[in-house]
Amino acid sequence: METLSQMLQSPAWWISTVVVALFINLFSSYLWGRFMERLLSRVSEKRQKRLKEKQSKLYELVKSLSEDSTELLVQYIWGATDFIIGMVFTCVGSLMFSVNGGRIGPPSYLIFGMILISLGNRKLRIARTALGLRREARDKAKRDPLGLESEQLTLDEPPTTSAKSGDHESVNRS
Repeated sequence: METLSQMLQSPAWWISTVVVALFINLFSSYLWGRFMERLLSRVSEKRQKRLKEKQSKLYELVKSLSEDSTELLVQYIWGATDFIIGMVFTCVGSLMFSVNGGRIGPPSYLIFGMILISLGNRKLRIARTALGLRREARDKAKRDPLGLESEQLTLDEPPTTSAKSGDHESVNRS
């Protein structure tokens, strides 16, 4: 203990501590500017790429569901079933917790119930989106039975009109 107190009283200790701290500060700013920004940008790019892949898979699923009535019905049934079973598990877990006075509560029932509710909601949301896409296609077919409209229905961008006030085609009448 005496050596530690003697070392702390030495001016060489304090000077070396300040020098090491400055060195660490300078080195860390060099590392941050040189390597960490690159690392963070790569991680961000990979995350964006995965997110785009996920969205394209979801879009393909929704599109396939909108084209197949049987699969759409199965998706609705599974979603509703998961949601109902999740609600039952959550209610049973809550009831068991309250009956036991909070002493022995099975949180697994509650957790499993919440997971099933969220899965059911996701399946139902996908099915509702597919049904909406199907309705849009049906409405488009009613509006334009010959398919003369050139715009395609997509999930991300609703159909819009692109006519501007100054864009008029001139018609040659000769």
